[in-house]
Amino acid sequence: MQSSRTRRFEIRDNKPYLDGEEIQIWGIRLANALYSDKTVQNLIENLEDYVKHGVNSFSVFIQGANPGNYDPDLIFNGFDSDGRLKDEAKKRLERLIIKADEYDMIVNVGLFYQVNDQNLKDEKAIKTACRETARFLRDNGLYNVYIDIVNEYAHPGFDHPIFKGNSEDKAKLQRWIKMENPSLLCGISDVRIGRYLEEKNEKYKEYLDYPGADINFLHGLVGPINAPKILINNEPGRPDDYGNEGVERAPGEIDKFLKKAEEYRSAPNAFFFAFSAWNQAIGGFDGKCPHFEIGGSGRSENDRGVGWYFNWVKKNVGRYEYPKHVR
Repeated sequence: MQSSRTRRFEIRDNKPYLDGEEIQIWGIRLANALYSDKTVQNLIENLEDYVKHGVNSFSVFIQGANPGNYDPDLIFNGFDSDGRLKDEAKKRLERLIIKADEYDMIVNVGLFYQVNDQNLKDEKAIKTACRETARFLRDNGLYNVYIDIVNEYAHPGFDHPIFKGNSEDKAKLQRWIKMENPSLLCGISDVRIGRYLEEKNEKYKEYLDYPGADINFLHGLVGPINAPKILINNEPGRPDDYGNEGVERAPGEIDKFLKKAEEYRSAPNAFFFAFSAWNQAIGGFDGKCPHFEIGGSGRSENDRGVGWYFNWVKKNVGRYEYPKHVR
């Protein structure tokens, strides 16, 4: 086991701390960042610009994410069929986490993704994947991280029953992680929460939390809500479409997301990520996605990008100078 090579992320009284200093979290979903050595390098080259705009966290997924059309040949899978963490996944993940720490950032590491769980042959492989990831982070001294164990839990794209079950199934997944790395902070984003919140149905409370959870993740353009744990919406939906990445699908789409960001800014212990096809597609409109540069305002085809979010955070929250945001 190696001593810490990074700052340590903690949660105290449902508030986020990094190396003992309270911070705010403003994030961006970059789920396909581990796709190749090139995508990792492209992201690293933009991290300094992110913190200058106040964004101090990002998410990456070991099993990748939708590249635009769920093409299985384009979805990165960092686990082999037995659940072992592949060497290229280890190398890319370690490099990103270490570089993020140089900018005092924290990394939301996701493990399992719908339509890719089929590549894990059984529940034993899932257990191995949980333990391997936790052990890898521990043994390499990587502590500026927090875990979204399952992206959109209960999504119909999952095959394994443990990914579409109940709170005890979620708790089991987390126990496997904590066996190797007890201090690793975890949660699960359940797709049912957002659906019930959109319907104003109190049934969402059945899926928001589970025994032992450290974080309550939300999915969809919903919240903030009162939650038993720190609340992080790490996938609020996106204002652009695959195939026309970086441009709002209709006038006013971006404003919906900025309004929601303001609601999170005003809420206690609740934090927000932006999400755009600009950052997640593989290939995309120009064959060069995912784009990790901030780009333009996203309001027209001549001004593609996610500047709408980064510039809003810089103006309304401030640039990130650990441990504070400064306006």
